[in-house]
Amino acid sequence: MNLDIKFVSHSDPILHELIAKLDQDLLTRYPIEDIYFVDFNDPSVERLGHHTIRLEAGEAQPEAVAFYTKCGYYPIACFGEYIGSKSSLCFEKKIG
Repeated sequence: MNLDIKFVSHSDPILHELIAKLDQDLLTRYPIEDIYFVDFNDPSVERLGHHTIRLEAGEAQPEAVAFYTKCGYYPIACFGEYIGSKSSLCFEKKIG
């Protein structure tokens, strides 16, 4: 596989077109109604005694794995219902 790297300006219309296509592809695979956002910086999270976020992603979800890693999550042993799952990848992040 050959990979060509091309440096472009952030205002390059081709770059904007590519980003729009990628966004549409992600939206097709992960409809917005399936996406949930939680503000873990909300003071009530720590006040309720929560100090860790754990989550699971499948090997077939490379975008999710990349996103979690970028957001500071690190790999952990599978937990709960994911113990023994060959396709599950589990992550954790300390909060508060």
